[in-house]
Amino acid sequence: LRNADCILLCFSPEKPESFHDLVNAWLPRIAVVGASAPIIVACCKSDLRKNATDLERQGVRLVDEDICAEIVGTRFRGLEIKDYIECSALENENVDEVLQACLRVIKPAEPNLYDLLTPQM
Repeated sequence: LRNADCILLCFSPEKPESFHDLVNAWLPRIAVVGASAPIIVACCKSDLRKNATDLERQGVRLVDEDICAEIVGTRFRGLEIKDYIECSALENENVDEVLQACLRVIKPAEPNLYDLLTPQM
């Protein structure tokens, strides 16, 4: 982690403990090892938010999107959270954006790096 150019942390909205662990376990661990790479946080399975009412009836509470978004730009023991992105592999939403966000912090002077690495269809 000390030599990382970017750190991608992911959590699942239907498992609040995964967000809790991100904030209370992973960020402190990253700080302890002395990593200084920018951090991107991704909420996977964002498609679940469309069925939040049905899930709540089943006893599943989703992590609040506003609380998650508030961590962007915050600092934690010298670590900077650069971006927060909600994505869904199931619906193919913002998956590319997560990778692009990582590439932007790695090579900010090369905004088309993702396009160079992605086969064109």
